[in-house]
Amino acid sequence: MDLPTEQITLIKEYPLETSLSTHARILSELALHYFPGIYAGAMPSEMVVATDSYSLLIAAVNNRYLDDPSTIRENPTLFESFRIHNSEVLETTSFYAHLFDLSDNQKKIVATAAILHDIAKSDPAPDNIPENLRSDYTLLMHPEVGANLVQILMSAHPEWETEHIDDIIEAIRCHSGPMPGFLAERLSFYNAQATVQIELTEIDPGHTPSIILLAADMMALGSPTGVRKIVQLREQSPYFTAQDEGERVRDNRGSIHEVRIDSALRSAYSGAEMVRSLMTQHPQLKNFAEKNFNLMTHYFKQTKSELLAS
Repeated sequence: MDLPTEQITLIKEYPLETSLSTHARILSELALHYFPGIYAGAMPSEMVVATDSYSLLIAAVNNRYLDDPSTIRENPTLFESFRIHNSEVLETTSFYAHLFDLSDNQKKIVATAAILHDIAKSDPAPDNIPENLRSDYTLLMHPEVGANLVQILMSAHPEWETEHIDDIIEAIRCHSGPMPGFLAERLSFYNAQATVQIELTEIDPGHTPSIILLAADMMALGSPTGVRKIVQLREQSPYFTAQDEGERVRDNRGSIHEVRIDSALRSAYSGAEMVRSLMTQHPQLKNFAEKNFNLMTHYFKQTKSELLAS
């Protein structure tokens, strides 16, 4: 989707985080448990430095969500969930950069990719996409469209250009997998009805920024904020409401709310398994693969317990 560069503008800046979020604190606590002797704990300044350094890029993404023709520009609740998700992904890439002792260049790449990875998440589908496929098109194509937008963004703002733009774009382009679970289901649904098929870009298991971004995205997806966002979307969809109610009746479960939480977490668990597989194939990350998987699934279990108790 080619968009004029004037649509990528800065209307205002947004307040920056000045301390560790609950999400970042939990990650630090779990890392101390799963990586003793490797992870010594990150000071708040280390976890939020990327936010302060990239404030203009963060504002560009937020303003795109609020500009016409964004699909969420009149939904402040959904906008806030998108904003928090991006913030948690950025925090998590900072966490991984600290844990894996990434180089300064790699830190810059993963931080920039984290900020921009969902820049196209609220873009409407092209007019020629049928109404019943439009939301799936946006979901499935936002990595590809976002990667193209980042190229435009960097061209419009050369002061943000980095020598590693190709790595940033690659990480954004493939951050959806293709992933088993919910995304694979929507891809199958879309391609069964669409005249033009969508193919998702696979992650190169040797590309460190792509693996880090996927891991951070899945960690944030399985956070309480991430799961609440998906539960909200499932509540608003007649299709998913019928699906969740059918599962509740079939499995004789008492609460559709718990079914929705489990449905939301399936993607996070599938993502954790994919991250483990990719890390296992990576020469520098393979020794972290199993412990990181255990850390991620531990976090997801905590999320479910917290949401069921609330």
